[in-house]
Amino acid sequence: MPWTIAYDRQLSHYCIFVHICYTMPVNETPPCCDLPNVVSADFFKALSDPSRLGILSALVGCCGQPRTVGTIAREFEIDLSVVSRHLSALRMAGLVEAERQGRETYYRCCYGNLIDVLRAAADAIERCCPVEDASCCSPHRSTPTTFDPKG
Repeated sequence: MPWTIAYDRQLSHYCIFVHICYTMPVNETPPCCDLPNVVSADFFKALSDPSRLGILSALVGCCGQPRTVGTIAREFEIDLSVVSRHLSALRMAGLVEAERQGRETYYRCCYGNLIDVLRAAADAIERCCPVEDASCCSPHRSTPTTFDPKG
């Protein structure tokens, strides 16, 4: 494998550059090309906010029982308008559905969509880097973070 050593005078340190080249045959598709087609950016955006993730977790924990914005706002001590915005983002991502009953709107988790997208994403990632291929995974995985809605 070709490599180069360079000295940066301004920073007073050496850099080692490793040149890795791979020529892909014309008829071969690049690895991991399925992921952008499987999972939308809205899905990850919806899950990227800790409050939205907490709200989704609460809806998942309800076992299909719908909840109103007010119920969710009281549980998480978040303003109604903020909860509404979070639920809107979750609905746009296909993670929750809304049903209007009189003056109230009830929200529930779309279990099928959530499971399908997570399973499809896992399958797409595994096609890139099979689980048995230990070279693609760090031996020192970071501990997953947990969400505490009360701070």
